[in-house]
Order: sequence, then C-alpha cells, then structure tokens
Amino acid sequence: MSYRSLPYSPVLLGLLLLPSACSSSEQALADAWREDKSTTAKDAGIHDLNLGHLARVYEVDPETTPTLKDVVLRNVAEDVGGVLTSAADKNGVRKIRVVSCVDEGRVDQGRRVCTLKARANAMDNGNFVFADLAQGGTAVDDRAAEVMAYYHVQRAYDFVTSKAVGLFDVLPARHTQDGKAVPLTVVVNFRAPSASGPLKRTGRAMYFPQEFGRMGMFAMEGLKGIEGDVLVFGQGNHTDFAYSGETAYHEFGHMAFTALTGTYFYTYADNFGMCHLNNVISEGIADTFAWLISGHRTLGEYCDIESGKAGAYIRHADNKARFPKDLVGLFLRDGQVLSGAHYEAFQLLREKAKLDQHAFARLLMKTLMSLAKYKGKISFAIYADEFLSTATSLGQGDHVKALRALFEARGLYRPRAKDITSFDGKAGVDHLLLIDGTDPMKGGAFMKTTRDGVPASMATTFVQSFVDLPKGNSIIELAATLDRHLTFPSDPSTLDVELLLRKDGPILYDVQQTPVTIDFDLAQKPTLATVPSPRGSIRRATWTLKGLQGGARYYRHIVNYGASGGSLRNLEVSIR
Repeated sequence: MSYRSLPYSPVLLGLLLLPSACSSSEQALADAWREDKSTTAKDAGIHDLNLGHLARVYEVDPETTPTLKDVVLRNVAEDVGGVLTSAADKNGVRKIRVVSCVDEGRVDQGRRVCTLKARANAMDNGNFVFADLAQGGTAVDDRAAEVMAYYHVQRAYDFVTSKAVGLFDVLPARHTQDGKAVPLTVVVNFRAPSASGPLKRTGRAMYFPQEFGRMGMFAMEGLKGIEGDVLVFGQGNHTDFAYSGETAYHEFGHMAFTALTGTYFYTYADNFGMCHLNNVISEGIADTFAWLISGHRTLGEYCDIESGKAGAYIRHADNKARFPKDLVGLFLRDGQVLSGAHYEAFQLLREKAKLDQHAFARLLMKTLMSLAKYKGKISFAIYADEFLSTATSLGQGDHVKALRALFEARGLYRPRAKDITSFDGKAGVDHLLLIDGTDPMKGGAFMKTTRDGVPASMATTFVQSFVDLPKGNSIIELAATLDRHLTFPSDPSTLDVELLLRKDGPILYDVQQTPVTIDFDLAQKPTLATVPSPRGSIRRATWTLKGLQGGARYYRHIVNYGASGGSLRNLEVSIR
C-alpha cells in the first residue's frame, strides 16, 4: 500500500542552477516565434481605449528584455470598477482576476496574513501605467506588479487557447467550483504569514489547484477564502516575481498539466520504491511552457538576482540532462530531462516538418490529455510512448522513429537506477539525493511495510544506485551527509536511514502486497558521526558492506523510517 504525498508547500519555482552554454542565436529564436496578442498602444490609438487599458510592461522580464513597452491589455472587464479582472465569456467565466497581498495586520489562527485587494485601478489612475515602476519591483505595495502579472498570465492563456493551437477556449475543469464559475486568482506582492511582525518577503512563486484549498493548504499560506485555482508571485528582497514572464508561463504550465491530466502533486510507489516522476514531468512541462511562450531558452535570469546571481540563469532548455544519470529527487532539477527532450523534439519537428510553436503546443497538450487515464502513475517511458502516439495521430508518423531515438538517448526508457561510484567534488548532480519522510504534513511520501517484523512506514530515495565491484575486491563503503530537504520543512536530525543492498538486480518492491514486501539481500544501519556545517553540526552516515563478490553489480537503495525528509549530500564511494 502506498500513500500519496500532500506537500506542505506546493510546486515551487526553485533557484537551482543547471549549467549549459548559451548561444548567440537566442534573440533570433525569440523573434522567430514570438507570440504576443497584446496590442501595442501605437496600433490601438490610446484615445479609443475603454477605461484606458494602456499598460507599460516588460515583454519577458527586466533582465531579459530591459526596455519597457506600452501595450493595451486584452480582455479586461468593463464592469468591475476598473480593476484587472477578465471580461466574462458566454458561460460567465472570467479567466483571470489579479489581487495584491496587502499587509493590514489581519490575523488568522495566530499568524499575520495577507489581506487580498485589487489595487491597480484604471478608473482612478486613467490607465494601467503606474509610477510604482520607478521603484524597480522591490516595493511591497507595487501596483505595477498587478499589471505585469495580468499581462503575462493573459499572454499564456491566449497562447494555449489560440486558434492556431485549436483545442479549447478555456482550460478544462479549472473554472468551476461547487457548480459556479470561478476565475484563476493571481496574487502578487505575496509575503509569507508571520507569527510576529510584518509579513515576510519571499522569493518564490507557486501554483495551487483549487483541490489544495479544500485540503486547507490555502490557509497554510494565509490565502484562506479563495475559490478556484491560484497563481502566487512572491515579493522578494531584490526581485518581484510578478515581473517575470518566464515564471508566469512556468506556473501556468503547472495549471495546464493539472487541467489536462487531472492530477496535481502526486508521489506513488512502484517496483523501484517511491516514484516522483509525475511531479518531474509536471516540472518539465512547466519549463517547456516557459521557453515555448517566451521564446527564450534560458529560464530565470531575473529571478536569480534574488539569490545574488545577476546575469546568470536557473535552468536552460538546451541542456544535456539524462535519465536516470541526472536524477537527484528534486523535481525542478529533474524536470530538465523532459524540458531538454522537448526542446530537441521541437528543433527536429521544426526543421523536418515545419512545425511552429503552436503546432508543437498542440502536440504537447494532446499528449497531456492522453495521460489522464493513468491517474497520476506516469513515468518517462509512459510519457514518451504517449507523445509518440500523439505525434502519429497528428500526422507526424514519419518522424516517430527519430523522436524515439531522441527519447532513448535521453534515457526515458531506462529503469530508475544510476551509477554512483565516486565523488570528487566536481561530480555535478551525482553528489546529491533527496529522500522524503513519513509525515505527509511535511511533504512525506511513504509506503506501509515492515521493519524487523514490525509494521512500519518507510520512505525511499527516488532513485536507486548501483556499483560494479571489480574482481579482487570485496568491500564497498558509502558515505553521505544527512542534511535538510530542499523543498519541504525538515529536521535532518530525525532521519532514520538504512541501506538496502541487492546483488545483480535492483531492490524490488511488491506494492500489490499489504504491507509492501521488498526483495533485497541485506539491510544495514549506518555508523553516524557529527560533522560541522555552515548551519551547525550535522551527521555523516557511513555504510561499510563487506564480504561481497568481485565482478558483480550491487544495487543500493537508501530508505528512511523517520518523520522528516532530508537530503543525502556529498556521496562518497570507496571500493577495496
């Protein structure tokens, strides 16, 4: 029996760097496929505008496209008092409404939380051009943030519902709740709830499906009372995430994934342990939306300023990430495998079949629709097969062989176990593995099994590792630092880890059994030592496996019986 993970905080835009080289063709690529249906002010004639829908925005973000441009915002309602809410369609659906998180001292459940208000008002101001722009996106009461968010989210919505994509007018199943029409609520200037003092600035963005609200998760973030789905853009110390178009397109991609597959944050157990590939695929889709809509392959140049890396980027579509070699258990980083595969596939189909970004988006979204029947239990192999089947149905059968070869080169059909044989300080992602805990309120995803014959809840790393033991050797030593989780609140001091070992094949989990039965040869607890770290003392775990057979392959899986999740850093393997 496996248990689904309900995160303490949902899908986040992380700040992890996956290096890859940039190209001088970046701007040419952006120009070739730019899709922007917001009318320029010059074309519209400002004096003809209802309510003065003129706005001043960054086309992508202040770092990527630093010159502000005047546009006329599309589809703004004329019956809501001048605020940024979409006009109702024939079914009464307003696609978007934008509000700010205002700190008025409101307290809920002992914490200071947001008061949600629409502050950007064209009736009061004459248009949507605000002097707040001069503050550079660092103010907590920035009305321009509402304008930026509306522009970018509307741009994403226009893209997926365009006639060129030709699938639907609104995202399915996202605009009704309890039988009534609801908009996508976009919250800007978001700061986290505070137990004392003002709200806390936060450098993150999030997508919350309405289902999370029913589970009480809106209230956790101080957003209780919102109906429908929510996009949240944080107000950091140095950046305003509402100013980032790529962030908006990324988070909107999560919404599209949920709308089309019928699933959201979901971790399940399969025969390799706990599997997070549903979430990884969602991240890959989200990043694909970011580069597909913006026309820029690099993601996060502006947002990365929040972490002190001006001019850098967080992730890159034109990457070489492979599965399972580059899998670490962090959804954002692991999603680069799929985003990179999509980028390669798009280049191939653009060259061979003259597909533009709209046709590729149609292929992508119809693939997502085909995943609904799996109810969240999807893998890279399942995704790849459905993508190829969809490509065939859309008349691209001549290119399926080449696409499959591309997916195979990315490793999408390989089992979830990778080689970790050495650590030299330059091993890239090979030095880090994430592991969940057994407390679902702290992001835990676990299975029910037994430990020494006693019923127990157990989480696992999302990837197994193996080592080929050379002939003449009989000992493998594995060491790892037990550190905090990178996504959820955690207490690494409570990690209760063991190493499972199996010769000549992966550790296998029979998830059809209750409790889950596990096929392994040896379970070993680590020797623990306290070591210093920048955040205080943490523990270093060492497993020494003796009496092994030289010339054999040994699979290893680290499992956790503790309530808190964490990370296994600085993995070091020695053989003797």
